[in-house]
Amino acid sequence: MDAFTRGFARELAPDIRTNAVVPGVIDTPFHVKVSTPEQMADWAAGNPLKRNGYPANIASAIRFLIENDFVNGESIDVNGGLTIR
Repeated sequence: MDAFTRGFARELAPDIRTNAVVPGVIDTPFHVKVSTPEQMADWAAGNPLKRNGYPANIASAIRFLIENDFVNGESIDVNGGLTIR
């Protein structure tokens, strides 16, 4: 996904900015259907922040990308540090 995002950013700039938001486990109704409470607790325990994310965390990242017109070709991990690079 990173290479895809950077490639499109190079090709489409300056007219179009290309960025990606890469979520971790986000506590949404989706997980009520497909994940057990134990799985959700295990994922939270394995996260450096010791919790799963919320939809507002993803919305904040998207808002940042919309409002900052000098960001291009970036992938923002919104996962509580699960994949610290």
